[in-house]
Amino acid sequence: MKKLIFAVLLAGAGFTQAHAEARRGAILFDVEGHRVGEISRVLEDGSLKVIVADRMVTVPGASISQPANKVVTSLKRKDIMKSR
Repeated sequence: MKKLIFAVLLAGAGFTQAHAEARRGAILFDVEGHRVGEISRVLEDGSLKVIVADRMVTVPGASISQPANKVVTSLKRKDIMKSR
């Protein structure tokens, strides 16, 4: 039982490490390197609430990565703008 709990904690730690830089106030960049907007909120599932052109949009957590200490989505800015 202790091993199972430890494994679950390690899996949760992966989420924390993967989204450590994805914090409120950080800047989100798209796959092409363009600035998307400021992160307003990080949701429990890893999705980000981002302010883009005076609108609040949700960016899926599965699309987020952090190369070179930047928060980057695999989506293009124009695709994010189409979402709500």
